[in-house]
Amino acid sequence: MPQPNQKPTILSVDDCIFIQKLIIEVLGEKYNILVANNSTEALSIIYQQPISILLLDVCMPGVDGLDLCRTLRSLP
Repeated sequence: MPQPNQKPTILSVDDCIFIQKLIIEVLGEKYNILVANNSTEALSIIYQQPISILLLDVCMPGVDGLDLCRTLRSLP
């Protein structure tokens, strides 16, 4: 949970740079936005800091958003 004066953190996982920039532009004022280009990068970020909201692209090469979601749900 974010501290009282701290913005919640959104992690956006998408292989499309345009979508990443759009999410930053639209949500950046109210949220701290982190981006990852693939599921491996996302897992690394998730293990390093708390994430309030996770936005996943369903269609990515390699491990897609649904597989990443299943992986995360299986973690303690």
